[in-house]
Amino acid sequence: MNNDFVGLWDATLTNTQYLLISFFLSAAALAIFSGFLRAWLGRTEVGVRYRSSPISRLTATAIMFMTYVGAVAQTRLGYDLTGGLYVPNDSAMDTFSLRALAWSVALPLVSAAFIAVTALVGVRARWAITLASFFGFCTVLCAYIGGFVLDRSDRVGIIVAGLIAVVFLLALNAVLFIAVRQSTKALTLAASKLLRQAHATFAASMAIIFVAYFLQVCTSGGTWATVVQILSSLADVGLLVVVGELIHRVAKLRTAEDVRAGIDVHPEAIWISSVKQSDAGRPAEVYLDAGATVHDRRPKPPTSSAAPLDHDDVPEVTSDEFLAEETSR
Repeated sequence: MNNDFVGLWDATLTNTQYLLISFFLSAAALAIFSGFLRAWLGRTEVGVRYRSSPISRLTATAIMFMTYVGAVAQTRLGYDLTGGLYVPNDSAMDTFSLRALAWSVALPLVSAAFIAVTALVGVRARWAITLASFFGFCTVLCAYIGGFVLDRSDRVGIIVAGLIAVVFLLALNAVLFIAVRQSTKALTLAASKLLRQAHATFAASMAIIFVAYFLQVCTSGGTWATVVQILSSLADVGLLVVVGELIHRVAKLRTAEDVRAGIDVHPEAIWISSVKQSDAGRPAEVYLDAGATVHDRRPKPPTSSAAPLDHDDVPEVTSDEFLAEETSR
């Protein structure tokens, strides 16, 4: 075992390597910010039933965007230009570790956004979100311990921590896979296909991240530091932007299905890729509590016709009189 093994953040970078890392970090930050804007501006396209999905997505993209801004700043501050090379200083590790810290929160949020658009409801949905969030947090925690807490010479410990993280990741993927399988019969073919694509993209992106993790054990030097940064940036964009957009489309399709079935309402027509999925839906009746009467919707009277009310002229009505009057109606 090589006891002189150091972390990739301790590698000296050439000008080309430094510029490539800066480019991919900045591009990923902009892509994630575009995903945040897309989720914010498109949140009303989704019905209230699935509104927790864009909320979780908004939170995750906001956290990761701020993290990438910090990583870009640390890239500027963490390396000193000396003799045409970029030499790392004590802050260089932050260009790698900040994302791991942020994913401890963002990964459970992405998992919750995913489950919110499946067919799981009630207790099953809450348990699925709880388990997925727990497994996601433990995945990132173990990866962080192996990647940044353990001594760089302890390759065995790093590998063991990585394998434990993989076990938690497999458990997370199992929860999402079960949610997808149980939703297949309840969803339309289009929504089911998009949900499977979202899960496949999620799994592929996480696989790329763990490839980057284990490269830290097997490699060193500026070239591999550049490769790891590029792979991590691409995987983050895949998880936050690509998976997020697929989830959003599933939520829109399910909202349109609910409107067509008459079980939910939506103030606007729903379009996906210039294809109309449903008209705007409004209830024809207002449904009260079980056992109560159902009455037609009445238009709101114009405010201009309202007259000032003199409370001194309003007679007092007892509860018995009110109930008797309502019963007679």
